[in-house]
Amino acid sequence: MSFTIDFYQTINRQNKLNPRSRLFMPKHFFQISAIGLTIAMIFLLQSCEEPEEIGKDLVPGQDNLNVEKVDSTTIHAFSYGEDSLQTSDPQVVLAGSYRDEKFGQTNASFYTQLRMTSTSLDFGVNPVADSIVLTIPYHSYYGDTTQSQQFEVFELAESLNNDSTYYSDEQTDIVQTPIGQQTITPKPRTSVVDNGDTLPPLMRIKLDHSLAERFINAGSSVFVDNKTFLNYFKGIYVKPVENTGDGSILSFNPYSSNANMTLYYHNNGQDSLSTSFYMSDLSAKYSYFEHDFTTGSNALQQQVVQEDTIAPIQSLFVQSMAGVNIKVRFPHFDDWKKKDIALNKATLVLKTDPNDNTADTYQEPPRLGMAKVTEDGNLELLTDFVVSSDVFDGYFHENRNEYRFVITRHMQEILNGEEDYGLIIVSDRRSSNAYRAVLNGPQAQNNPMQLELIYTKLD
Repeated sequence: MSFTIDFYQTINRQNKLNPRSRLFMPKHFFQISAIGLTIAMIFLLQSCEEPEEIGKDLVPGQDNLNVEKVDSTTIHAFSYGEDSLQTSDPQVVLAGSYRDEKFGQTNASFYTQLRMTSTSLDFGVNPVADSIVLTIPYHSYYGDTTQSQQFEVFELAESLNNDSTYYSDEQTDIVQTPIGQQTITPKPRTSVVDNGDTLPPLMRIKLDHSLAERFINAGSSVFVDNKTFLNYFKGIYVKPVENTGDGSILSFNPYSSNANMTLYYHNNGQDSLSTSFYMSDLSAKYSYFEHDFTTGSNALQQQVVQEDTIAPIQSLFVQSMAGVNIKVRFPHFDDWKKKDIALNKATLVLKTDPNDNTADTYQEPPRLGMAKVTEDGNLELLTDFVVSSDVFDGYFHENRNEYRFVITRHMQEILNGEEDYGLIIVSDRRSSNAYRAVLNGPQAQNNPMQLELIYTKLD
């Protein structure tokens, strides 16, 4: 038995799409108006043992008699650019930039408030600012961290609200002059020693001295409480200067006590003083994502930029950070309704593209998620997932370089008369990581996307 909680999120303001808009029409009919989806999948307490194949009990007295397997079912699949994701109240925040030949330009940045831990802050008699430094611990990384990156820090000109929902394509107003900028070579695995203390791996950016002086000279009324302070200093925006080559997306832990902006100063009484402002769990924060697919591969541009899904699809693309999702449909599966069969097992298999020479640097997602499109354009969990998320699968099987989804019950529901509006495939936890993968499409010359069916003939 296992208990796993996981979330797949794809959110936009409309929370729906028209399932007929692009999936099955010629290109000149394609109209995607703010395509977006909502997938909130929670893994339930499930048995890890795979249940018996559906349909076996329908053939009494016959064990594996007339059982056949086919993998030639017609599949219509293509990739599309995602509208946006909810990124407020995040597990981590992301920042970084890179460009690769498959997906093109990818940038991540984040907005956050900074809060005091105590009220009525007092700097003492004749305080003098020494410096002010932003630090934030690494959580993980994606891409090539041997490449240097330049980051800029801006002060917010617009307040954030901890009760508001923020999306990955929303921008908050900033003061245009940066309050800090620094070029770093990320070291997300190297601990930092500070005054004899060993700290976890951190990114540090020294901020402008003028900001430290502003705080020192602001007057005690600014620091009476957090509401007053946040009205005075609304927060910060951390963004990369765009890398047009290899680089990385860095993941940071904003809830650590080491995620702070520290003001160093001295006064008449003491030489070395400091006070910190924290990215606490009470601080509003969210990540902002940018993609330029016009700098990606021709195959990606065909599907995502030109929205051409009629040409043979040899490669499919999936990417986190409100990047790219996949739509799938089985246009001729209704033909199976005319046959007297019991469906034992249905498995959708997606192989990774062996020609993706960027995969060593930009790795595939550990897991993909899937949901079905309903008539009104919303998304629902597949019955297979609800019955057993482990059997449902979706994990990357490195030994076979493939993802597998066991969707037997879903396909049986179609045979039983349920309308097929298609499936959506996404990268798991995509609001908090940068994974992406190139997969073989249904028209790939070798190892194409396949639906494997095992069934029993009843006649």
